[in-house]
Amino acid sequence: MKKTLLRMLSFFLVLVSLLAVSGKASAPLQMPAEDAMSSSSAESHLLMDGNTGEILLESNARKRLPIASVTKVMTCLLALEEGDLSSVVFVPREAVGAEGSSIYLIEGERFLLSDLVYGLMLESANDAALAIALHLSESVEEFAEKMNRKAAELGMDQTHFVNPHGLQHEMHYSTARDVAVLMRAALALPAFREISGTLTKTVSSLDGKSRYLSNHNKLLRSLSSCVAGKTGYTKTAGRCLASAAEKTESFWFASHSMIPTIGGITLPFLSMASGFTNLVFLWRRAEF
Repeated sequence: MKKTLLRMLSFFLVLVSLLAVSGKASAPLQMPAEDAMSSSSAESHLLMDGNTGEILLESNARKRLPIASVTKVMTCLLALEEGDLSSVVFVPREAVGAEGSSIYLIEGERFLLSDLVYGLMLESANDAALAIALHLSESVEEFAEKMNRKAAELGMDQTHFVNPHGLQHEMHYSTARDVAVLMRAALALPAFREISGTLTKTVSSLDGKSRYLSNHNKLLRSLSSCVAGKTGYTKTAGRCLASAAEKTESFWFASHSMIPTIGGITLPFLSMASGFTNLVFLWRRAEF
């Protein structure tokens, strides 16, 4: 006798792209996994089951690479875990005029910590990163120590941070494997998903000056199942991405003679270092 079983499955994917080569043509988002891997310019990659942590696919996954503003995933994680999002941050002089992406903070402006975290994750604001770091610590160096302690706690044994924003430094690096671990930890926090998955937001200082924020993670707009992530860029690191997708769909499972056949398509966690514009979300066939 044939039985047909309907099961609802939630799928997760984390994509990490490091050391990209800019200027390459974009690939389709739904490329099959085998083709995506063979045509990728990845220096390293790792495919991990998000539920079990099992590594399904990897190549040079522990190679140390610059991660640019993907660093801000750690800065955000610490802000969410150690900070009070309703606390008031006074913008310090050290945060004003930060190199690179910015929301143009003014010395002495007052913001809720939550609004600065939105600026950090949507606009990749380096001045917001510094303001957050100096709100939670006495100095950037002290905050970097917190980042490294958290990395060690998570088992990110090939990672070292020297700043909260990811601007180039020879002693600031991570790996595809370690970024996957970091993303898994961050995605466990609902606030991280909400903030990094927000497309646009207007925030205002307590002094009345507003900023319009737009998320740099284009996958949030081009892939309906994309729910969170962080982009980054420096000349040395290239275009970097750590992103997550979640998909809930119905799948039919058939069993014969009362012996269930349990199989289907799953979208696990993915960590990959590669050319940003060549990367796709990879579908992986797996057994449950």
